[in-house]
Amino acid sequence: MAAKTEDPVLKRRILKAPTYKEMQQVAQLVSEPLDWKQRRLQIMLILTRDKFRRNREIRERLLQTGSKLLKNTLLIRSSAEATEEKLFWGVYSQGKAILGQNKLGELLEQVRATIASETEITYWINS
Repeated sequence: MAAKTEDPVLKRRILKAPTYKEMQQVAQLVSEPLDWKQRRLQIMLILTRDKFRRNREIRERLLQTGSKLLKNTLLIRSSAEATEEKLFWGVYSQGKAILGQNKLGELLEQVRATIASETEITYWINS
C-alpha cells in the first residue's frame, strides 16, 4: 500500500500503523497512481525478493515448498469482496470454478527459483 503513494505523510502512516486493520484504513486515503497497474508487478517482486532475502527462516520455508504450485488463496465470502485488485494477486473458489490470476503466487515461485539456483543475491542487489 505504501508503494502506491508518493505522499511521505501517508506513506509513514501506512508503515507505522500498529495493526493491519488500521493500515487498511489509512490506505483507503491513497489514490491509485495512473501507472500503478503497469508498475505493481515489478514493485511487488522487489518487495517480495527483499522480504525473503532479509529473513532466513521464511526463505528456508519457501525453499521447502520444492516445485509445488504456490497459490495466494483469498478468503472471500461474497462476490462483492472479489475486487479486481484481489483477483489479480490471488485466487478463490466459487463452486467448482477457480477465479483469479494468482500473480503473488507466481512471484513467490519466481523468488523461490532464484533462491534455489543461488542467483537471488544478484537479483536482489540489482533491484
